[in-house]
Amino acid sequence: MITITVLVLFTTGATLNNHTNNTSTTIQEQRTNTLTDKMLQTEFTRIHQLPYSEYQCRQKADLLKTYIRKYDKTGELYTVSIPHKNGGYSHVYVEYRGYAYDPTSTPTNKPLYHIDKKLWQQQLEAWGFTGQPIVRNGWEGET
Repeated sequence: MITITVLVLFTTGATLNNHTNNTSTTIQEQRTNTLTDKMLQTEFTRIHQLPYSEYQCRQKADLLKTYIRKYDKTGELYTVSIPHKNGGYSHVYVEYRGYAYDPTSTPTNKPLYHIDKKLWQQQLEAWGFTGQPIVRNGWEGET
């Protein structure tokens, strides 16, 4: 019984640390940010240009969030789902380091890139969304 408990605790500890080498020394996940604004703009534009019939707001937001996370392990990053006031549907966009990025919406043919969150909330409310997230999924940044 004692041997099983010790093995379970040891295994659980290794699983929680998630990264170990052969000598049982924990290796920390490298927290870096190599994402440049040019890289982000280029990928944002690529995702924005994907056809809506194949990539709706959820898919585009997830693609952008995944790309950002690949290069920036330190920043606050979320996909945010906001319901429409009529309750029939919702919209999903990305919040990154306190700004909104919406690769789907194109008011006046200008993608919504790096928009102040307060201005973005006002725009969402003007379009009939509640402004209250129903789902925020992501990372709070470096701890």
